[in-house]
Amino acid sequence: MSVNSTCFNDARNAEASHVVSTAMPVVKTGVPDTPLVAPKHATKRKVDFVPLEDEVRLYLPTNEAAYHLGRKPQTLRVWSCNGTGMLQPIGRGGRLLWPVAGIKALLLKDADKAKNKAADKETAHMKDAKRDA
Repeated sequence: MSVNSTCFNDARNAEASHVVSTAMPVVKTGVPDTPLVAPKHATKRKVDFVPLEDEVRLYLPTNEAAYHLGRKPQTLRVWSCNGTGMLQPIGRGGRLLWPVAGIKALLLKDADKAKNKAADKETAHMKDAKRDA
């Protein structure tokens, strides 16, 4: 940088600071101590879902159905697209609606499977104990 360009930049900066100081008071910039609105990524919306046994609607939107099934909403959307799910929705107005009765039946079926699996383990354990004795 040459001497002339440095002097020119200093003169321009001096003029600019003069304009700023006479036009408006200087406002301190930087991060405020308390933000007026929390950043969108910093807050997670807590949603309280109605328990399935208290649900009065016949169909649930994807997010609520996924919550009750213990799946991610995208998993249910894949079930719908591929037609390869344990449950199939109906489409209304560009949205997927999942039948509450189907969700309840699916959860009961899973609970019965878990109960039968536990009973099978118990009988296998009893047979092993008899055989060892």
